[in-house]
This record gives sequence, structure tokens and C-alpha cells, in this order.
Amino acid sequence: MASCISLSVGLLFLCMLAGIHGATVKIWGLHARGLVGDPTTHPDAYVKVSCGTISGGMTEFRRDEDDPSWRSQFTLEGVKAGTPLTLEVWDKDLNFDDHLGTCTIPLTYGTHTNKSCYVRTGGTLYYSYTYSY
Repeated sequence: MASCISLSVGLLFLCMLAGIHGATVKIWGLHARGLVGDPTTHPDAYVKVSCGTISGGMTEFRRDEDDPSWRSQFTLEGVKAGTPLTLEVWDKDLNFDDHLGTCTIPLTYGTHTNKSCYVRTGGTLYYSYTYSY
């Protein structure tokens, strides 16, 4: 009985630590289909990755591609429970980059592959992620 109680207390403590220190989010498999950029050119698309105030960085841009794929993988540490994953799709330009759309994804634990979201200006962004402690 005492070992059962100490095990329960230990598990509770580990769960509390995980909530305090946050979880790890890994993002990979970013690609898009049917992106729409400026009226006269194909988009030079790239993706910015973040979870709340934690920036994961961004992909390289793909010149003149409506259906770009990126090899980039991102790992974000210390993500607090309830913080959504944000994927912003941009079109690189000479002066000011154009924001094509933002995908805000509520995270659920586990590995999720080949997920998708619609990009505001047209097209679909695909991604995979793992959310774990």
C-alpha cells in the first residue's frame, strides 16, 4: 500500500514538472500545394514556425513554386500546455514579404502525420508534428 501511494505521488510530481517545464514539439514534412502569390509571379514561399513566444525559425524560401517542399525540421523545447503551434506562410519579395496565411494548430500529444490547413490566399499547407514530454 505504501509503495502504491509513493508511486502515485511520484507520478503526480512528474506530471507537475512536465507542466511547469513544458513539452517538446517537433515539426517536419512541411510542403504546400496550390499556393497563390503575387498576381504576375509564382510565390517564393517560406514558412515561419513558432509556439507562443518560442520561435522555431523558418524554412528556406523556394523560388517560383506553387507546390514547394521544405526539408527543414524544427524542435521547440519548453512549450507550455495549451500553447498552439503557429505556421505562417510567406512570399519573399524584394522590399516587403507578403503574408499568405497562418495556420494555428491546437496541439495534442503524440505523433500526427500529414496534417493540413488552408492558406488564406489560396492553397494548402501540409505538416507533421510530435508533441511529447
